[in-house]
Amino acid sequence: MKKILLMLITSGILCIGAFHHAWAQKQNDKVFIGTTSRLLNQLVAKESSANGKTAFNDISIAVDHKTVLTVAANVKKQKGNTNSFIGEVKSQENSSFFLSITGTKAEGRIILKNKKLAYEISSDEEGNVYVQHIDIDKVLCVDFKELPLAQRSKKRSSQRNAINPATSNVYALQSLPGSSFVVYIDFDGEYFGNTGWNGGGVIEALPSGMSDADILEAWEITSEDYRAFNLNITTDVNAFNNALPGKRIRCVITPTNTAGPGYGGIAYIGSFNWSVYEEPCWSFTSGVGTGGKNVGEVCSHEIGHTLFLGHDGRTDPSETYYAGNNGWAPIMGVGYYENLVQFSRGEYLNANNLEDDITIIASQNGFYFREDDHDDNTTGATGLILQSDDVLATENNGVISQRSDVDFFNFTTSGGQINLSFNAAPRHGNLDILVKLYDQNLNLIDRQDQDGFNVTLSNTLKAGLYYVSIDGTGNGDPLVSGYTDYSSLGSYTISGTIPQSKNNNYPTVAITSPINNQQFEFPGNVTIVVSASDSDGSIAKVEFYNSTHKLGEAITAPYSYQWNNIPSGSFALIAKATDNKGAVTTSEEVIIVINSGDNCLSTPAWSSSKIFDVPGQRISFLGKIFENKWWTQNDQPNEASQWGVWKYIGPCGSSNLNLRPSVSFIAPLNPYFQAGNNTLVIAAASDVDGTIQKVDFYENDQFISSSTTAPYFINKNNIHSGLHNIKVIATDNLGATSDPAYLILTVDALPTFLSPLANTDYPYAGALNLELNANGGESRIAKVEYFFSDMSNKIGEAYSTPYSLTYSPLPNGTSSQGNYLPIVAKITYEQGGIVVIDTYIHIVNTVQLNLCTNLSTYSENNDYQAGSTVKSNDRIYECKPWPYSGWCNSAAIAYGPGTGTVWQDAWMDKGSCTVNAKHQSLSSNLAEAITVFPNPTTEAVQLDFGNADYTVASVSVFDAFGNMVIKDVEVNRHESLDLSLLTKGLYNLQISVNDEMTYRKIIKY
Repeated sequence: MKKILLMLITSGILCIGAFHHAWAQKQNDKVFIGTTSRLLNQLVAKESSANGKTAFNDISIAVDHKTVLTVAANVKKQKGNTNSFIGEVKSQENSSFFLSITGTKAEGRIILKNKKLAYEISSDEEGNVYVQHIDIDKVLCVDFKELPLAQRSKKRSSQRNAINPATSNVYALQSLPGSSFVVYIDFDGEYFGNTGWNGGGVIEALPSGMSDADILEAWEITSEDYRAFNLNITTDVNAFNNALPGKRIRCVITPTNTAGPGYGGIAYIGSFNWSVYEEPCWSFTSGVGTGGKNVGEVCSHEIGHTLFLGHDGRTDPSETYYAGNNGWAPIMGVGYYENLVQFSRGEYLNANNLEDDITIIASQNGFYFREDDHDDNTTGATGLILQSDDVLATENNGVISQRSDVDFFNFTTSGGQINLSFNAAPRHGNLDILVKLYDQNLNLIDRQDQDGFNVTLSNTLKAGLYYVSIDGTGNGDPLVSGYTDYSSLGSYTISGTIPQSKNNNYPTVAITSPINNQQFEFPGNVTIVVSASDSDGSIAKVEFYNSTHKLGEAITAPYSYQWNNIPSGSFALIAKATDNKGAVTTSEEVIIVINSGDNCLSTPAWSSSKIFDVPGQRISFLGKIFENKWWTQNDQPNEASQWGVWKYIGPCGSSNLNLRPSVSFIAPLNPYFQAGNNTLVIAAASDVDGTIQKVDFYENDQFISSSTTAPYFINKNNIHSGLHNIKVIATDNLGATSDPAYLILTVDALPTFLSPLANTDYPYAGALNLELNANGGESRIAKVEYFFSDMSNKIGEAYSTPYSLTYSPLPNGTSSQGNYLPIVAKITYEQGGIVVIDTYIHIVNTVQLNLCTNLSTYSENNDYQAGSTVKSNDRIYECKPWPYSGWCNSAAIAYGPGTGTVWQDAWMDKGSCTVNAKHQSLSSNLAEAITVFPNPTTEAVQLDFGNADYTVASVSVFDAFGNMVIKDVEVNRHESLDLSLLTKGLYNLQISVNDEMTYRKIIKY
């Protein structure tokens, strides 16, 4: 049994009330409760003669030194040698008990919802079983408030129109028919027994009570949220029943909230791929209403939990569920109130959860992204399908399934005005569309990223061949009010008009090689040759297809395509020719057959000069097939030499031969990154006559790790700059190995500031020159934006190296000590991704000093002596020496300083009371003396003043955007400054001692 975590959305005032439980031991101590065999014996069933039903013994579990819980098992499930029990804790409402025992291994949970307590059951290798308290906040939600009654009943639908589904029956909707991974949204009620939601008891879930229109809207939301994945979101119970346990989940929409009283929805984390316990997730219309918008958002949220996703909230204000703003919200937060609700990796301000939702879904649940439907380059571009001049949405559509996915289409026109509309899902879509238009030589003609999700393209074009690309994009700044292209994924359609010639003969096309029903040996390597001509124009391109799957295209004669490594079977080859005016002709079908089994004709012959450097390479020699075990050269194969380098496989043409597996990379599609980023390297492997045992990953020919289950992947975290040469080799169940596949990851060093230099003084009202060193990433940088202090105070942007910008006048300082001013650069890359770097400067203030602070104001007859100093009208005056000093006490009308008619006879003007003075923002003495450690840090830092005669400093802390997060804290020599409440990131410490100030940059992780 998988470890069980429970995640809830409440529709009550609070999920769970307060409960305090004390004991002598530490809460994280494990308590021994017996052995696996003893627990199993204690739970052994006894046959009840009264009703013929199976009953189980209650068992008492001491969860700590003072608390004993009595658990009752109500259901037992057995699979192989695994015994699993579901039950409840006696005398505890809303409690549940799970226990799975396999030999000496035990796993389980005890959950007391009402008391906010949870316990985990585990075992060691010897079969000793322990129970341990775990934090309820990691198991259940506790603070999600119910929707107001008025909002429950309100239809909170998008203003966009509904889609036109393939069926009018809302109980037969499917988002990806044929996928073996299924989410069934159950609207019509269900009878449940033997689940953990009611301690193994019965739940009679009533039908949802939703209208067909609301059911359709709820399905639209959930299916579009999961459109990128190989996952069928369906309302058809038959699709669920046809899927295997461990590859399916049921989400029940019902007013019956027995499974979670007071909640809006509830789910076990990671339960999608449970095969012994098939536990549904729930959305309760009694808590969120029957409106399609509300139900759909809860359904997507709860399904996310079954796929290992946690909640998206904020650190400031502290909250478990973030409801979004300005039209955007995270699926794993609260999606009721915003139109755009997407998966998240915590790119919004003060996010408390930075997990990568999309990667978790695609890597931890047995399925990957859906198959890419259109190529990412012009070579394999899909031709737009036209009827006369019309481009129909029903014929031209696709899905952007990954952040790196770009779909290319091509078309020809006879010239004139084209008008194309690129539309995301009609309502509740997640794809914000970016469209680019190129000519035949791949020169960019137009780029459209318009407000809203949809894009229109209107251009006057000359006759010829053109390409359009479709990509997901973001909008604005996620730290302020926008979102990135991280989850800009989903379906789209293309419609409009493209002028076509009304008098145009169709081209002719035929496959000349291979011939119909021609046979080839496995693995098939076939050259497809096509003849094509046009009586009143020219051939623009010839496309090659395996049935409906495009293989490639050629734009110049002779028209051919090389198709290699074709698996055994029968295949239908088709060619399509397009002329210079857009007319398309499809060839007659040609069938080819690839024979199974190994054959000396299709296996390379052994050569004494060839180096066999990769184990598992097969050769033919004297009518026999051999495979090398290790590196070899000039070592003749020998059937009898079982300990030698060559392994004898069998005679040529033998049906018992083990065919080699194949392996290729499927992600990342765009292998360009910035240093410090994380990515998944994912490979696909297959074996036509067996199964894949493992896929080995190497970097620069050094083994990294093996992956044994699909999708086969490794995590590359905090990637350093440079070229990373990745190699993969697949091994099948009989030990045969594939040819290696190679991938080069190009990782750019992070850009750095050329100007300004950190900690540099700049005068008030002066000019600031901004300039970056791209450190090798120039060709991949789309733009650089500069900001003061935070991302809302933009300076400007630059588009080419060295990304120079001049700003003036600089703002004045805010204190006599000078102004600390962060400078932020936001670098956006063409292939996706944003990097933010920062530096800081000091603004040197020009301030006024008042020299008259301690001077008395002149007054008549005040016994002034020679040398007496006074102030008058903001100036300083000094009484002259004898014999003139006597006049200083005479009538002001004649001798008042600066005002009397003959004041110069008595006083000397010594100048203004105020003078300008330059104040430095940094003291070199303090700067040299201060040491801050440890750096980086997790909890706190200490200040060391070295040999300087300092004992205490005043410290303020600023985040990377210039926001003060800690203000004026006094820190003594060797005393710690607590940073535990700060989130991970870059911070600047402003340290003041007496009249001196300096800054230190630290990292908290």
